[in-house]
Amino acid sequence: MIRIALACVVLIAASFMSVHAADVAAAATLDGRSFDVVCKGPDQTKDEKDSLVFTATEGDSTACHQYGFGKGPVTYRAKDGGVEFSFSTKSEKEGTIAWNGIVKGDKVSGKMAWTKDGKTTSSDFAGSASPA
Repeated sequence: MIRIALACVVLIAASFMSVHAADVAAAATLDGRSFDVVCKGPDQTKDEKDSLVFTATEGDSTACHQYGFGKGPVTYRAKDGGVEFSFSTKSEKEGTIAWNGIVKGDKVSGKMAWTKDGKTTSSDFAGSASPA
């Protein structure tokens, strides 16, 4: 009888842990969220405004559309109470841009790295959730 009760307790505890793990994994996404950001130029004197838009599978920098960049596959990971993301976009003429950052609540920050013709220029970015 004690063995059966102990087995039931173990099974119940295991099921709670698997549900919690699924909740944490589901929370590690920015699907449907967008952020207004400011990118600092390499010399830190010129600010560029942008919007980062996320779906379950893609990240997008809307300001880069004018240069031929589109959306790129995104990865998400729960980290330090937030959601870490990474995506890259490509343009036939302008190269690639890699975006890496973290969202905590309504705040986002990170780095973008633009590579064209073998030269990489990096910028910091930060911002907050776009108004609904």
